[in-house]
Amino acid sequence: MFNCKTMKRIDFKNRLCVFSLSALCLVIIFISSCKQEKYPIITNPQLNITGYIDSNPDLSLFDQILVKTGYAGYLGAYGGYTVFAPNNAAVTAWLKTVGKTSVDQVDLTTLQNMANYHIINDTISTSFFTDGKLRSPTVYGQFLVTGAINVNGATSYSVNHSALITTPNIELGNGIVHVINQVLVYASQTITQSIAGNSKYTIFSQALTATGLADTLNMSTTTRPFLTLIAETDSVLAIAGIHSFTDLKNAYSNTGNPLRNPNDGLYTYMAYHIWPQIDYLGDIVSANSHNTLAANEICASTLINTQVVLDHIVINGVVSQVGVPLDKTTSDWTASNGVIQNAKQDYNFKVYPAVRVDFDFCAQPELEALSSIYQKNGQSITLYKNSLAGVYWDVDMPSSAPIQCNYFCEATTSANYYEHYDGMVTFARLATGYPSYIEYKLPFLAAGTYKAWYCYRKLAAGNGGKYLQTSVDGVPMNRIWNMEANIPNTTIGTNSIDKINQSQGFKRYMYGTNGNMEAQLMGAFTITATGSFHIMRISCIKDEGKNAAVFTADMIQLIPVSMDQQWPEVRQDGARLPNPNPTGP
Repeated sequence: MFNCKTMKRIDFKNRLCVFSLSALCLVIIFISSCKQEKYPIITNPQLNITGYIDSNPDLSLFDQILVKTGYAGYLGAYGGYTVFAPNNAAVTAWLKTVGKTSVDQVDLTTLQNMANYHIINDTISTSFFTDGKLRSPTVYGQFLVTGAINVNGATSYSVNHSALITTPNIELGNGIVHVINQVLVYASQTITQSIAGNSKYTIFSQALTATGLADTLNMSTTTRPFLTLIAETDSVLAIAGIHSFTDLKNAYSNTGNPLRNPNDGLYTYMAYHIWPQIDYLGDIVSANSHNTLAANEICASTLINTQVVLDHIVINGVVSQVGVPLDKTTSDWTASNGVIQNAKQDYNFKVYPAVRVDFDFCAQPELEALSSIYQKNGQSITLYKNSLAGVYWDVDMPSSAPIQCNYFCEATTSANYYEHYDGMVTFARLATGYPSYIEYKLPFLAAGTYKAWYCYRKLAAGNGGKYLQTSVDGVPMNRIWNMEANIPNTTIGTNSIDKINQSQGFKRYMYGTNGNMEAQLMGAFTITATGSFHIMRISCIKDEGKNAAVFTADMIQLIPVSMDQQWPEVRQDGARLPNPNPTGP
């Protein structure tokens, strides 16, 4: 049984990142949620940025700042820049916040920092805005966050959740100007200071202090790289039954002393909320796993509809844990040393034991999207080395080859018992012009030691002995296997024969098979960190040079060494059948 208060989650299915659902996903979300842009694009290639700002009366105060800081000359030179230019009303309001009445009264360092935060060394029009950070940081070194809001029935672009763009996309000779109605204020507080100064996070702030992680989140970027904090408000913790720091400590601390103690549950819980890199929402959906400061604990992420969700667990096609969504309206909160994201629910980890994973080669998003071909009997399609983001080989088959790499779905009358009737043809040879290896991005695996079984239609004798070796994350397994070798005994229904076959590195994996389908042991491997970043490579290490050595592959079974390696067996319709005679011979 598991302690639900100190658990880790893993996402075994999710491969939306295979579709390269990166920041582009959020662009699509942003565009679909807004009215079509009606702003005109103002183009004047005869003016540079400095010339435009100097000629615009409503930007005269910002022009004074550029002149005083020396940036007027910088923005008047050749290059490609984006400037968010605050209008006079915006600068006047900002002057009041710093206790001044004119630009001349403000010290040079403050003006330089202010100007740097409004300039980007890149040309970014609103067509490249995402519902999140812009692709390039400001000259000040921090990113700006853009989005869309509805003001009086019209859609407007916002910057840093506050300033509105009143005139966008002013294209000039050396870049683009966006006029805004507020001065953008750079983050001057660390993540720790930001959390401590907000009354919504009293419990979380106390927990950071109690674990010593407040010090980690208070360091400047000259001391350590940028960080990301997944924060929880008092109200979110209250939904989980946590109403005070004492409640939180009682729920998670197993030693009573969580201060810098990686063996304490509360320390691990809080460390899991901290990622050792800066990840805005667009970055989070661009990868499906993220490191945390908790030892060997990795967070999964995915995009579900328009929601960024952490640790949505799907094991063998079944949702095992519903993920934690991030609050888009309050996330992407920039601090001087990183960014703060806000969870809508309690975000903790769950420890799962290693479980059997049947990795179907054909369950690739690109194939599943082909509704007229995928799992349609009698259909097939040629595949190339870049056809599938989760499967890769180094060289495409020569056009002269009698068989190409492909996906196929056999007729229901076929004597071959592939799951769902479909499989994938791949190759691995040492012959010039042929693939020498094939790689698979594995689904999420819990930490543990597994046996790996390659499930395929056996080769006919003389069809080309190809000796293969499998590695995971670059670590080779100790077994060399041969696609031409066949299972020693195809008799069905006796446990003793199953054990004999397994002792020689073979087994049946399909229920009711006529002997065409078999699984061969590739070896054993150990996963030390749960995640979806593991890569399996099957390499040809000896090629006898016969024919094409085609692999008609069905799946790879990854089975913990402590589990039954034979049962349940797989049926053509995808059902898993337990051993009908577990105590028999």
